[in-house]
Amino acid sequence: NEVFHQFNRTQYPMFILNINLDGRNVDVNVTPDKLQMFIKNENFLLATIKASLIKIYNKLFKNMNVNNS
Repeated sequence: NEVFHQFNRTQYPMFILNINLDGRNVDVNVTPDKLQMFIKNENFLLATIKASLIKIYNKLFKNMNVNNS
């Protein structure tokens, strides 16, 4: 949301991410219901996703024509 709203404040994004990680880098035994997990180097993963989204949105919104009629 943070990145998307830099480019478009009137809508909300929806994403489906398919991230493949080596099982040694993920710990799913954080809570009994397995709804939370620890990811090794999570900050790097999030920074990579954020940078990728900014690159995509820069191209998309730079070329988009807005008609205020």
